[in-house]
Amino acid sequence: MNNFKTLAITICLIISSSSVASRQTFGDITPNNFSNVYVSYDAQFNHFGDGFYGLGFETLQENGFGGTFSVHGNWGLEPKGSKGQLMFKFGPQYGYVLHPNIMVSAALRGFIYTYDKKKTNSTSTDQKVNGGITLTPKIHLRYEKFVLGIGYEFGWRNKLGKLAHNANISVGYDF
Repeated sequence: MNNFKTLAITICLIISSSSVASRQTFGDITPNNFSNVYVSYDAQFNHFGDGFYGLGFETLQENGFGGTFSVHGNWGLEPKGSKGQLMFKFGPQYGYVLHPNIMVSAALRGFIYTYDKKKTNSTSTDQKVNGGITLTPKIHLRYEKFVLGIGYEFGWRNKLGKLAHNANISVGYDF
């Protein structure tokens, strides 16, 4: 965990010490070269096996601004007795190229998800809907048309009352 904090602080210092140009380039490489369609896995560190797998896309313009949308589920991974959950994440993102094969980004996404709520005096559950917001700083490693993303997600869920911390791993392809 301390290594991740050191990496995150180093990345933030690099970004803050450089000027953000209206058109970022590293040779012919811009943040747009890191746009991709991806499969992902998001999970809390203390419940890594109960996470969410997902399918999504992230798109970035040459100036680094863009957006992301994804659909996640945990059917087959959820705790016994749960019906599984569905989650949609969406929002803006900004990316900055550090090297032709390395980009750092941050996405601020809202999300909507389903969850089980146990009925009063019953063993059955109802599916309910809730929402929240996440901030996901991420490092992207690019090889040819493939993009590996490794992030750390800070999330707040309505009615939960605490900040959640998740690992975020994605493998994407740039069409």
